Amino acid sequence: MGKNTKNFSLLLRKGNSRVPMRRLRDGSAAAAGTDVVATTTAASSSANAAGQSHYNQTEMDVPSSNSEWKRMDKRIDMDWTMSRSAALKILLSVRLSASLWSIISDCDEVFNYWEPLHLVLFGRGFQTWEYAPDYAIRSWLYVLLYALPAQPLLFLIGTSSKLALFFAIRFLIGSVCLFSELCLYESVCRRAGNAVGRAFLLFTVLSPAMFGASCAFLPSSFSMAFNALAMALWLREKWFLSIFLTAFSALLGWPFAALLGLPIVVQMVLLPPRHANLWTKFAVFSAISGTILLGLLGAVDTHLFGKFVIAPLNIVLYNIFSAHGPTLYGVEPASFYVRNLLLNFNVAVPLALFGLVGLLLIHFLAKYAQIFLPYFMHRFLHGWPLTRGWNRTNNGTGTMPFVLISMAAVLWLLVFFVQPHKEERFLFPVYPHICVLAALGFDLLRRLCHASFSNRDDGIAAAAVPSSVRRPAGGATNRRGQQQQHHFGTALCALVAVLFVLFSVSRIAAVRRNYAGLMDTYRALNEHILQRQQLLDYAEMRDPIRLCVGKEWHRFPSSFFLPESAIIIVDDDNGTINSGTNGGKPRRRPAVEMEFVRSEFRGILPAHFAGGGDNGTSTLRHSTAHAPLGRMNDENREEMDRYVPVESCDFLVHLEDGQETELEPNYAKMYRTQILCFPGSRAVVVSKQYGDPTDVKRE
Repeated sequence: MGKNTKNFSLLLRKGNSRVPMRRLRDGSAAAAGTDVVATTTAASSSANAAGQSHYNQTEMDVPSSNSEWKRMDKRIDMDWTMSRSAALKILLSVRLSASLWSIISDCDEVFNYWEPLHLVLFGRGFQTWEYAPDYAIRSWLYVLLYALPAQPLLFLIGTSSKLALFFAIRFLIGSVCLFSELCLYESVCRRAGNAVGRAFLLFTVLSPAMFGASCAFLPSSFSMAFNALAMALWLREKWFLSIFLTAFSALLGWPFAALLGLPIVVQMVLLPPRHANLWTKFAVFSAISGTILLGLLGAVDTHLFGKFVIAPLNIVLYNIFSAHGPTLYGVEPASFYVRNLLLNFNVAVPLALFGLVGLLLIHFLAKYAQIFLPYFMHRFLHGWPLTRGWNRTNNGTGTMPFVLISMAAVLWLLVFFVQPHKEERFLFPVYPHICVLAALGFDLLRRLCHASFSNRDDGIAAAAVPSSVRRPAGGATNRRGQQQQHHFGTALCALVAVLFVLFSVSRIAAVRRNYAGLMDTYRALNEHILQRQQLLDYAEMRDPIRLCVGKEWHRFPSSFFLPESAIIIVDDDNGTINSGTNGGKPRRRPAVEMEFVRSEFRGILPAHFAGGGDNGTSTLRHSTAHAPLGRMNDENREEMDRYVPVESCDFLVHLEDGQETELEPNYAKMYRTQILCFPGSRAVVVSKQYGDPTDVKRE
């Protein structure tokens, strides 16, 4: 038989387009706009010669831009990764699931953001001291950003299903995060290789951290999404958009997120620029972004607070320079964040640490220990996209962006680890950075395993490897052993990935199962009140119907879970008012409000926004610029005007935990009707209506 010739077509994908083999043969792929990197005809007998020339080819000039990186013939990525459409479908399904099933883990999300949004959409809601005009440390512009798309959703859904509107807004929040993750995934594939991008997609899709943070209505979640998008555009050298989005996340979201703009500042201002006007661009783009955003922010907040306000400045002054600051709301040791990261990222945490250390070692080893560079590159990082094109005079170009990303993540963790007051949401903005570092660590682990269990000295870059460290080429038996060891390394990496998936899915399911009881209780109560066939006599209740909560006030999922009105109809036969449907006609629709009854909690509770006239801009300004219906303070001091007598409540949400005090009795025993309870959950809703004490509805 003659020599068996094999044809290999090596492509660099652009825009997820794939080129048929027929078009490669006739050379028409380039005309179609697809980057054809190389078409190589190799005989099996010439493998050593081709391998020997590979290292010399990498001693070429490093591309100065992303576009040049795509054009150069030596930048070949043979690793498989998902297409954009496949990644989009996976992210879409997971983020939709998160919007429906993730819990609200922080009462700040409810009272500082969902309740103000409820005020904008429905004209009433709870107000915290942060929104009082005397303090004004929260910006209304952030809330209005979500109110704008929520208005057409409200028009389509109507007021009869506020729950549907709530989950639609959560999915909208998750969609913003989804878009940022998709852009960052593609940027990581371009700059770090398909293998790193593939691992990043795994960590960002399945980590419990991203599952909960992606749909949270919080400035830290907002900053997480837009900083991830800014990072993706910065990796593509889109200077203005990356600067604008960093400022956008800091000024409209969370001011402290400006720390994550460190990579942009360092590359454009401190590092030797590849373009003479890079520093000038940074100054101009920053000035433009700051002027636009601060002008818009100041105009909106000044109008709604009734005085000149720059909310980001106020929150920085309060957290850093006030006499008491956020420590009034609890302090935690540094181990709080360690436990939190391990629960939310599990095996990705040691992978991120490994990626951080490995990245720094590779970067500085290649820069300052060049005598070991040829063997190190050949032995461990053969073909790694981040180190392609390195030579003795131009090292570290590929790794520098990810070194800067790691430095931003380390700076963020250092700043918040030393703060006495700790919250899980404070780490949200750095979650994408952790996913990137974990992906780098996973890819380094994979390459290290393959390099440790294989022999690359049989012709590939042999000229670059000193003879003293070169291992002799073995025969067929040696190659079979190397193949088995290679499979062992692959199995080890697969085991790490499987462990991450199992731990992550278990954590997500456990959080949903163990902490969603009260959220499900309010959802069931909403449906219960809206059903006309219920036996409850709404005519004997207050107008508005009063729902009360005591010690479980911090788990109230927002006024979106309360019906906008309960239908009461009149019976035509005898003229009595009831909630049945037999021959009745609608008579009135009383609203449902939530109030607090006193418990053992001694901090400040939210108050109702000041009421106004008809819904509209004038009503919103009247509610936001005037003092709320209750006294406010910034010292977490209890205000007694927040409470109502328990006897005035029509419904009361209670948690049966077996602990009873004078202020926290077992309300389920005190009242005669328990209308909602859940097997496996201790949350119940009780009503004081007269009736059979054994009339219990279980759902």
